[in-house]
Amino acid sequence: LANLYAWTGDRRVLERHWDAARRILDWAREYGHAGRDGYLEYLTRSSKGTKNQGWKDSGDAIIYDDGSPVPAAIATCELQGYWYIAQQLMGLLCEVMNCPGDSTALLRSAAGLKRRFNEDWWIPDEQFFAVALDPDNRQVGALTSNVGHCLATGIIDMPHRAPVVGRMFAPDLYSGWGIRTLSSSHAFYNPLSYHRGTVWAVEQGTIIFGLRRFGFNARA
Repeated sequence: LANLYAWTGDRRVLERHWDAARRILDWAREYGHAGRDGYLEYLTRSSKGTKNQGWKDSGDAIIYDDGSPVPAAIATCELQGYWYIAQQLMGLLCEVMNCPGDSTALLRSAAGLKRRFNEDWWIPDEQFFAVALDPDNRQVGALTSNVGHCLATGIIDMPHRAPVVGRMFAPDLYSGWGIRTLSSSHAFYNPLSYHRGTVWAVEQGTIIFGLRRFGFNARA
């Protein structure tokens, strides 16, 4: 909605979808997390539902170092990035819609999420971010392409951007064709799998957007 408004400048578009956009944020805030300092997580309750509901929806997409699946509820890194940018952009749109109080609250919430994310998800030894937090708030340290989404959304702060991009283009993550969904150094890497080593063309578009957005033009 924010991008559409940026492209068109048509306030009628905002007015038409404003109530739906606000209710989406309200739903995420009320039902999307269970006490993780505002981190979004998913937990499928339906017996017919998909276990993983982040960018990677396969059952073995989010795994520990030993290859065992991370149990729900799971907070993946890219969900935090999209939650961050949703709040930030809605905060800006609230100014357009003459809701300054809501704007301030959303921008503060987005800024707080960004600060906490860069503290809680960072893996110093890898100079990279964890793919997820498990139900016990422990980092899931698998190195994945999900972090590229975080770059695109802007949730990664300036001091971490260059190290993340450098690590993303190390040989275990960068195949020469694109960023792998899972590092080739992981014990359960499989270049023919759905989400454990393949290169997804559509995901490269998101990563390229992040690279261009923050000036990593040669990498893009």
